[in-house]
Amino acid sequence: MKMIHSADWHLGKLINNVFMTEDQAYILKQLKETLIREHIEVLMISGDIYDRSIPPVEAVSLLNDFLSEVVEELNVKVIISSGNHDSSERLSFGSMLLRKKGLYIVGKTEQGYETISLEDASGAIIDFHVMPFMTAFEARKCFHNPDLKTPDEAMAFIVDQIRAKAVPEHLNVVMAHGFVIGTEAPEESDSERPLNMGGTDAISYRHFIDFDYVALGHLHNLQRAGRDQIRYSGSLLKYSFSENQVKKGVLKVELSLGQAPQIEFLPLKPIRDMRVIKGPLDQLISDEIVSAFNCKDYIHAILTDRGELMEPMNTLRSVYPNILSMEKQSTSSPQNLGEMTDLRREKNPVHLFDLFYTTVEGENLEETERAFVKQVVENAMKGES
Repeated sequence: MKMIHSADWHLGKLINNVFMTEDQAYILKQLKETLIREHIEVLMISGDIYDRSIPPVEAVSLLNDFLSEVVEELNVKVIISSGNHDSSERLSFGSMLLRKKGLYIVGKTEQGYETISLEDASGAIIDFHVMPFMTAFEARKCFHNPDLKTPDEAMAFIVDQIRAKAVPEHLNVVMAHGFVIGTEAPEESDSERPLNMGGTDAISYRHFIDFDYVALGHLHNLQRAGRDQIRYSGSLLKYSFSENQVKKGVLKVELSLGQAPQIEFLPLKPIRDMRVIKGPLDQLISDEIVSAFNCKDYIHAILTDRGELMEPMNTLRSVYPNILSMEKQSTSSPQNLGEMTDLRREKNPVHLFDLFYTTVEGENLEETERAFVKQVVENAMKGES
């Protein structure tokens, strides 16, 4: 069976007061084309379909249009689980009726998971064990088990139930949403919302090593978690500038009885990329730099100019209309800040300004600049303008 593993769509995402709906519609069109080109039979979406529990109308409409086309026109089965950003109740509305069309949406369940069985062209059965996002508190309440104090303990409890009922002759796939860690440190990004405070959200990959494939959601970077068959597909789009160097797309997974899963990353190209540019303002708006990139990309600019600039954001926006943020690079060091504290009783205002300038700009005043400051200070002390 040929499947696509995707997650973390965050439809309705708002970044620096800019809705990403147009970008998401563009990338979903590419995803639909990928489903056709690769002859995909099942699309798995492992949580965080929406960016918030009550999504904007445009996001709901976008998802409705996409799912209608994929399920009805392409005859692709779609399996969706809820993530920590979703409202599982709202996401699950009408799910029992939609299953007749091949759309399976799993929100909250009494047993913490639901198994959906599908048959491929060869007659093999694939059991999709779909786990909607559940906190440890929700797990304790759901299972009346006070011993489930962490997400890891809750996940182990649910997976043990799945394993006990799994049919060995079937292919077994798990869909889950959480912070699953392997033998290497996971790659995180700024756009992910912490699941728990205090670093207690980690879940061991070892709970999943018996399954044929594990489709994870939550971490926005493409990565494996301890085993080749335990994967994060990453988010469809870049949702923070910490992801500016990260590749985005989906995972194509092909499962057959008695064989290891065939996994392939399929990149998707956004209508606008997310880039970080750095340098003096004049250089960043120069023809040489501008001609090398798509000026309509989302931009975070780091300015390295000395001194003050007149409306640098407006200047940048005249070239980069979708610039989202800007910062001026600080060259101050802890050592210089310490020196400034030690000299807070310095009586000479020219020396104080000299130290302040060196702390902020990372270099000393030139002699002509120091002479100008001295003249300004002398005039001020004399009451002259």
